[in-house]
Amino acid sequence: MLRVLMLQIGVSLLTCQTSKAERNFSSNPQQRLLEDLLAGYDRDGHPGGGQRVKVEVGAKVVRIVNIDEKNNALQAQWWMIQDWNNPDLRWNPEDYDGLKTVYVVPNKVWVPDVLLYNNADKEMDAAGALEKYKTKISLSYDGNNSWMAPAMFQSICKIDIKYFPFDEQNCHMKFASWAYDVSKLDVYVNPKETGLQKEIYQPSNEWHLVSVHAVRNEVKYTCCPHPYSEVLLTLNLQRHSRYYVINLVFPCALIACMVFLTFVLPPECGERISLCITVLMAMTIFQELTSEKLPPSSDTFFLIGTYYTVAIFEIGLAIAATCLVLNFYYSKTKMPGWLKTILLKTLAPLVRVKVKRRRLSVKESRRSTDGGHALDTIHNPTFEAFNHSDNGLGLTWVGDVFEQNSAVSVMSVNLRKDSVADDEVDSKQNINNCGKNCNGIAGKGNHSIKLKEKLVQDKGSTHEIKEPSLHQMIEWQDEWRAASQVLDRLIIIFSVIIGCVSAAVIFLQAPRVRQMLSFS
Repeated sequence: MLRVLMLQIGVSLLTCQTSKAERNFSSNPQQRLLEDLLAGYDRDGHPGGGQRVKVEVGAKVVRIVNIDEKNNALQAQWWMIQDWNNPDLRWNPEDYDGLKTVYVVPNKVWVPDVLLYNNADKEMDAAGALEKYKTKISLSYDGNNSWMAPAMFQSICKIDIKYFPFDEQNCHMKFASWAYDVSKLDVYVNPKETGLQKEIYQPSNEWHLVSVHAVRNEVKYTCCPHPYSEVLLTLNLQRHSRYYVINLVFPCALIACMVFLTFVLPPECGERISLCITVLMAMTIFQELTSEKLPPSSDTFFLIGTYYTVAIFEIGLAIAATCLVLNFYYSKTKMPGWLKTILLKTLAPLVRVKVKRRRLSVKESRRSTDGGHALDTIHNPTFEAFNHSDNGLGLTWVGDVFEQNSAVSVMSVNLRKDSVADDEVDSKQNINNCGKNCNGIAGKGNHSIKLKEKLVQDKGSTHEIKEPSLHQMIEWQDEWRAASQVLDRLIIIFSVIIGCVSAAVIFLQAPRVRQMLSFS
């Protein structure tokens, strides 16, 4: 009886074990494979018992997110690929229904600690390390492991804005193992999976990605006896300059060219200086408004900033030249011989300027030949439309003109004592005959008479002084006006030349500009 009971128990146990084995054998082969591979496996153990592991790194750029000129950082999206061989994770596919590949999460197997050395991500100090990638790892039956993952990297990139907006940047990304030197882990470049692929890359609106290069280097650090292998990615980027040329360069050039209009306006209008100041203020305000669009930098001064500075300096020179031209135009003294030779005889024919001689009226000619004073009949350029025939005086012009030039008559115009005495009598007779229609002018004449009486009473000026004729005074003034016109044309010519040359010298410093113009 007891034997029968024991036999039944043994048969039951044997049946349970057989059914369990059958269930395990007939279950998912992937589950059996993972249980067998990871049973007793320690992910911290180096593959192959500390043998040298070769890791091939590939990087495909997806898009350029941002380049921060202020913080010298490049933010880009990548597809990272790492391949290596782990002899501890091999199996025979025939034992698992021909299964050759399985996928596991990164925290279950050993992975290389390849990370970005020149990381600039504030939220993740170890960018490119294990926590950066969340995708699964592909395990092959022969021990080959492949890890593909998308990642967003923010790396340190020294931005050189010297040639902005025609600048070209070279940004580097350094990937290497942090713990293992080259004797334990050797990093190589996977050329098939590295670089710029048009079917993946999404172009940026601001930057043009020219190329992506990858090289392998070995770097020896002072801390460790063996060097470390690294993969250095280099991105060659060119800024799209069309936006900045249209919005920054062209408006600045247009404002600077407006100063040329200063030398086209007639001097009598009195708006030359006002136009120059307005253009200068417009340039200053435009530079202030566009400063926010320019990349900040304390190391270099970029091209467009240099162009702004030169343009403002040229406008300042135009203001100084305008003052000189106006001074020439309103001058009434005799022109020095050397200046007359240079401007009127040498330069005037080159710029096609002729000295325009004004004709005297019959009355003015009679006064000039009768010994009248040139000072009394000289034209004021501001009031040339004055009607000389209706003044009712023997003087061709009195009042404001004489009053303005009274000092000149004392210092520059040489008067004879007898001429002054005769003119005093003539002036009194003319004022008495003026009538009621010339009260204002007579008052001015009295002022001139008093001035002449003072000259007569001045016993210190007893030497004879020759008085210039009216014809001479007008001739001098015409020469100064012609000289100012010569200066106007010369300044316009030189301003255009200087503006074009300065712009060419500034912007041709950029290699891209020379390349576009086929000068390089």
